[in-house]
Amino acid sequence: MASAQQYGFRQYSRADGVAQSQVFALLNDHQGHLWLGTQGGGVNRWDGRKFQRYSVAEGLKHGKVHALFQDRRHDIWIGTNSGFSRFNGRQIRSWSFPLGLEANCLEIAETPHGQILLGSTKGLWTFDGDSLVRQGEEDWSVHDIAVSGDSIWLGTSTGLKLLLEDSLLTLPAGIRPSTPVECLAMSPNGQLYVAGYGSTLFILRDDRFEPFPLPFPDPGLVTDMDWNQEGDLWLSTQNQGMARWQRRDSSWTHWTRDEGLPSMYIKSLLIDQDDQVWLGTSGAGLCQYTGLPFVQFDQKSGLPEQAVYALEEDRECRIWMGNGLTLGYLEQEHFTDLRDSPAFRRTKYKSILEDSDGRLWVGTEGQGVALVTDTGFVWFDREQGLASNWIRSLAEGPDGAIWIGTASSGLSRISEYTDSTGSSWQVSSHSITTNGGQPRINQILFDPSGQLWVCTRDQWVYQQHSSGWTQWLTQVSQARDVRSMTFDEGGNLWLGTSDAGLIRVEFTEDTMRWEQILEELSSEVVYLIAFDEYGSLWVGSEQGMDRINLDEAGTIIDVTPFSNEEGFLGIETTQNASLKDREGRMWFGTINGVGRWQEGLQSRKPSPPYLVLEEIRLFYERLRNTPWDSLLTNWNEVSAPIVLPHTRNHLSFDLSGINLERAEEVLYQWKLIGSEPDWSPASQRQTATFSNLRPGEYTFVARAGFPEGSWSDSIRVKILIKPPFWQRWWFQAAIAACILIALWLMFRFRINQVKQRADRERQRVEIERDLIELEQKALRLQMNPHFIFNALNSIQALIIKEDPVTSRYYLSKFSRLMRQVLENSTFERVPLEQELQVLEDYLSLEKFSRGNSFDFIIEIAEAVDTDQDQIPPMMLQPFLENAIIHGIAHLTTRRGQVNLRISVQDHRLICTISDNGVGRKQAQRMKSQQAVAHKSMALTVTQERLSRLPGAAPELVIQDLLLADGTAAGTSVTMSLPTDT
Repeated sequence: MASAQQYGFRQYSRADGVAQSQVFALLNDHQGHLWLGTQGGGVNRWDGRKFQRYSVAEGLKHGKVHALFQDRRHDIWIGTNSGFSRFNGRQIRSWSFPLGLEANCLEIAETPHGQILLGSTKGLWTFDGDSLVRQGEEDWSVHDIAVSGDSIWLGTSTGLKLLLEDSLLTLPAGIRPSTPVECLAMSPNGQLYVAGYGSTLFILRDDRFEPFPLPFPDPGLVTDMDWNQEGDLWLSTQNQGMARWQRRDSSWTHWTRDEGLPSMYIKSLLIDQDDQVWLGTSGAGLCQYTGLPFVQFDQKSGLPEQAVYALEEDRECRIWMGNGLTLGYLEQEHFTDLRDSPAFRRTKYKSILEDSDGRLWVGTEGQGVALVTDTGFVWFDREQGLASNWIRSLAEGPDGAIWIGTASSGLSRISEYTDSTGSSWQVSSHSITTNGGQPRINQILFDPSGQLWVCTRDQWVYQQHSSGWTQWLTQVSQARDVRSMTFDEGGNLWLGTSDAGLIRVEFTEDTMRWEQILEELSSEVVYLIAFDEYGSLWVGSEQGMDRINLDEAGTIIDVTPFSNEEGFLGIETTQNASLKDREGRMWFGTINGVGRWQEGLQSRKPSPPYLVLEEIRLFYERLRNTPWDSLLTNWNEVSAPIVLPHTRNHLSFDLSGINLERAEEVLYQWKLIGSEPDWSPASQRQTATFSNLRPGEYTFVARAGFPEGSWSDSIRVKILIKPPFWQRWWFQAAIAACILIALWLMFRFRINQVKQRADRERQRVEIERDLIELEQKALRLQMNPHFIFNALNSIQALIIKEDPVTSRYYLSKFSRLMRQVLENSTFERVPLEQELQVLEDYLSLEKFSRGNSFDFIIEIAEAVDTDQDQIPPMMLQPFLENAIIHGIAHLTTRRGQVNLRISVQDHRLICTISDNGVGRKQAQRMKSQQAVAHKSMALTVTQERLSRLPGAAPELVIQDLLLADGTAAGTSVTMSLPTDT
């Protein structure tokens, strides 16, 4: 019964980027894009901002497109005039039908097993990616395909067919076999809808097709069908426009050019994932149905009078109206007038309230309050105790009592009580005491905590509590008349004024913060305010309606005005005449009827945008052009963590929020977990850039949304920046191990050093001890006791012979020899001159003590420096002693001779001791055991001393001297010592 109005259609033409004005196919993909198949321009993809074109140049088989379909792998299949194509997100690949069977591809579908079905002008084909197989040999056209489980329904030029396995069955079932089937669709509850040319649809119910009449005045060809989220059926036609069957009341709405439809030939119809209706037309491009914002009910629609002053919905979902001087209700768009009811009074009904018990109360101008019953009206006025008969507002208290706000006499209260006589009503009046008398009330309202609030025409807002009333003076100087009020979900109070626009009141402890909202509104005069189920605030004035979208903090996002041009035909609203019904629809009373905001159209807040990762860039280069291309799927989704070396640490992410309705309003936020844990400020910037990322693990998280705070699901990309090898655990472990090994080696080296030093010190001490012992042995052995005894006896004999000169001479030599031996024993080396003096004294004493029985010669070569060259003390003496004792002491036939010769050869001292004694063999036979021990020990000690001398190793050579006949001629001992000793 709504009057004819212009509905909203938004057109997109070639000037907007549509490739061609004939749009024969539509598709809404998994990322929210809208795809258009045109007749000659190829394919368009629209993201709400721009149309991107794919044509033959990009690999499309043909520019005329009849079908669009997305399979379960998200590949998009395109049916064209000469074959079909597939777009996998990166590139287009095309196929032709076999030679001689060239055909137009009109429809594409997919079986539950993933096989592609191709409907063409040469019948049905199946395609599995490699082979193309024709089903049957008949040349009929497949206009549409519907898949339901294993059942594949075909709408063909020769009627409806069913493909079961490999068999094709023709199923008339109420449809003549010769009737072409243009369109098939499966409803949300799984029923098959069949349409062709005519004025009737057919629905498959229980294996039987039932007719479903269409609302068109003349037969037409149904071209497409779809369902919205409410379960309403939408369909398009070739020459009858568009229609919608509403499931809620089984009513049809038909759109033609008279309702603003830009073209009567609609080839394709699509309801997208956000429940928006899209039309592909022949000649008018792409159209979006924006809907009729308001349905207007007035006298033309059946109301008794034009003005509507009050609205309420009862439990039976009837909309009650104070309509001019009448009262009635709207039920299934039919108005029932109560003027003929018993006790009806002809007056203005300014407020209506249904209490918690389902009773209906009405407040009037001048007639008081009435309780509406099945039998008529029960009236309460001043005679029953009301403060006034001029009623402005009704409200039910927490205890179920009905509170009444009067025009100028304060408040009244009606409560039910029960006594022995039954139930009855008690009426009482309540005063709001002020300095100026009773305030003139415009509205009363209970807040969520159960406190009563009153707004008045004299700048005051009153709050009732247990101890009385609190008065709040409006803190906006222009506001002198507060007409309406409501609370938002956050507990803030909103006030509508007749002279200062809208006021938002925020409570802070015992004070209020007043914020005026005026510039954004169509008028400063506010008659009503109300919140809808989406949190938007509706403001009514003499200029129409304003819808204010608010964010979660109550801040205004945008304001949309509605007046005659936007379908709000009532224009001037009436005071506090608003209603949100049980279905979420908003009703507004005006002086020209009542306007109802359409459910499911612009009233629905748009869904959050779909967030698409358009591009990832690595140092400004597309990731697809790098070795990490394999991490991206065909649709730019990241299939695995992005692992990068530490030198590739600059990343950019290009984002796109897809919303076909509000693309320009999309906001973006992101964060990089591991570096920036907080969300970035919401902005329209679509590129997130992160540079100089340190080695570590990160997760890029992004989302898209709208200013009111509705956000998309987040996309997440894991990133691993690998550290350089010197920062990796194995290298650090190796370094640590090397350090530990080095420390251990240093420790061991130090220990070895200490040990070696200790060993050297021990060896040195041992050597020194050995040397001391050797020296002591040398001292003990070098001076043969017999030599000392014989020398002293010889000197004693001289003394007895009274030869003092000779005795003193030898005694002096003996004492000097003993003194020098003792003195030299404290040194490791002594000058050669000093040692030769000792040896000369020793030989002289031996010769003296042995009765001058031998001679000795000490020969020094010229090259020998006796002052500088040094020699270990008493090193030669044992060999001289052996030459005397064991060599010449046994001579009987010749005089003994001992020679000592010292020379230099190759920087070595060559000391040669020779005698002309009996030789070593003869001496061995003749020497005594004591002499053997003495010799053996003397030679052993001397050899040990030689082995411990530093420098080049000393050499000791003992030779027997022989005559020409081989007889012994003496012994020669040659000792070679380094000159630096």
